[in-house]
This record gives sequence, structure tokens and C-alpha cells, in this order.
Amino acid sequence: MDPSSQPRSRRLSDALLAGAVGVVCCWAVLQSLVNHSGWQLAPWLVAVVIAGALLCPVTLSLTGLPQRLARPSAEFWGGGASTWGIAAASLYACASLAWGIAVVVLFGTPPAAR
Repeated sequence: MDPSSQPRSRRLSDALLAGAVGVVCCWAVLQSLVNHSGWQLAPWLVAVVIAGALLCPVTLSLTGLPQRLARPSAEFWGGGASTWGIAAASLYACASLAWGIAVVVLFGTPPAAR
């Protein structure tokens, strides 16, 4: 399905879902790797993690890939939650977490050996 053929409100709700997932994943990466595990990041790298963790899933939502992975009308486990929402949120989370973890591991200073 071509993303441009979707109604504007649907594209906006997809982008908002992606942004919300990006915020949660950004917090998770910074909390677990930087605050808890002791990785050191320069302030500009923290900004890169935040911006990328938000932009990766939002950009992915604009490509139409989540719509191709799951039918919007499909049901998950026989009812209740929409399969599309679960598949889209999972895809957005993978993209956001991959970005954040890659930036921290590649450019951050690892914690000292204990």
C-alpha cells in the first residue's frame, strides 16, 4: 500500500505512534546503557541518540512498510488487539533501539572494568 494513498489522519496517527515508541525506546537506551551501566557520552551524542531514536521510527512509518507487513483489519490471537498496531510498534521499537544502541556502543566510552 502506497503511504500517499492513505488519508492524512491515518498517516498522522502512524507518525504519532512511531514518535511515542521512539520516546520510550530513547529513554530505555539512555537509562539502561548510560545511567545504569555507566557508558559515557558527550552531550552532542546524547542529542544524536534522542534525535535518531525519534526520527528512525517516524521515517519508517512514512515508508508504508508496516502496512505491508500486517493487514489493518487482521486480529491478533482471535480478537482484541489489532495485529497491525502490534506489528508496527514492534518494528518501530526495533529501529529505534537499534539506532540508540549503535550510537552508544560505537561512539560512547565503555564503563571501566569492575
